[in-house]
Amino acid sequence: MVDQPLTRNRDFVTLLGSQSVSVLGDSVSATALPLLVYALTGSGLVMGAILAINTGADFVLGTVAGAMADRGDRKRMMLLADAGRAGFTALIPITALLHGPTLAIVVLTSAPLAVLRGFFRAGYLAAMPNLVGRSQLAR
Repeated sequence: MVDQPLTRNRDFVTLLGSQSVSVLGDSVSATALPLLVYALTGSGLVMGAILAINTGADFVLGTVAGAMADRGDRKRMMLLADAGRAGFTALIPITALLHGPTLAIVVLTSAPLAVLRGFFRAGYLAAMPNLVGRSQLAR
């Protein structure tokens, strides 16, 4: 049996396209968020604390998210996690535009963003073998 090219796998192409947009947003957030914190506080310590929250959430909740991805609906898990991340991320520029307490919003959204990112990644990694097939996983 010959494997179908990945470019013809509709589910894979859909996930690849949506994941590309998500990764672009993650990259901007990973760069802009610490710089925003530094610009608001002038403190490398506060900037480091925000980065530690992000890393700590991955470390602490990674196994829980993985177990939930193995037992639940991965597609729904990824969709809800990305929708939540979009909402929390949108709070930051909205608060800045309204001249609100931007630093407080950054601090309050850092942990939920990191947790939701961990849940998305767990669902994504767990779904990939079923999506493309084990023989095409390396591609």
